[in-house]
Amino acid sequence: MKKIFLIAFIATTVGFSQEKSLRVEMFLGGAGVSGDFKAETGKTYDSDGFGFGYGISVQYMMTISFGVGLELTKTGAVVLPVITGLTFDLSTVSITGILAKASYYFTPDKSIQPYLSLGLGLYSIKQPESKVSPTGNISITLIPEASASNFGFSPELGFKMGKFNLAMSYSMAGDMDIDGSTQQYNIMMYKVGYFFDIEL
Repeated sequence: MKKIFLIAFIATTVGFSQEKSLRVEMFLGGAGVSGDFKAETGKTYDSDGFGFGYGISVQYMMTISFGVGLELTKTGAVVLPVITGLTFDLSTVSITGILAKASYYFTPDKSIQPYLSLGLGLYSIKQPESKVSPTGNISITLIPEASASNFGFSPELGFKMGKFNLAMSYSMAGDMDIDGSTQQYNIMMYKVGYFFDIEL
């Protein structure tokens, strides 16, 4: 038992005695937004959208394998409920995330480094005023602007090659009340990033 604790202590000491650094990453990518749309009647519809996202993250690399830090993301997407007989005006939903993030790199000493991350934090959702009308009809109903703030989380899987990063993240940003109806927002982002390390 003493040998096991000694080995664990040596491994921890070696890992944390390595040079620390700040890893700064900028990224952008395409985003698919999905979720349920629950109408005032209680009936639930599929809701899909597409858009574009970008962001920046700063992580303190405690070892060459593990880092913790903050990430700021911004996504703009057109999200439309799929309801037969209704036509929705195109409007862009804005989703901002401020997350605490931890990342683990499985092969930090290799040229290709697969990694797994988890982000936890706050999402802010805003939707401008939009219009909906019966298909083929000129009558228009205005949907007022809406906003919400939710706690959410975002797992991410990717790999780094040199100074570049390819990743896929899935963000669960929560729900927003829209004039008595409820829209759910889940974001699947495929992103490309560039990072650099600052030795401390």
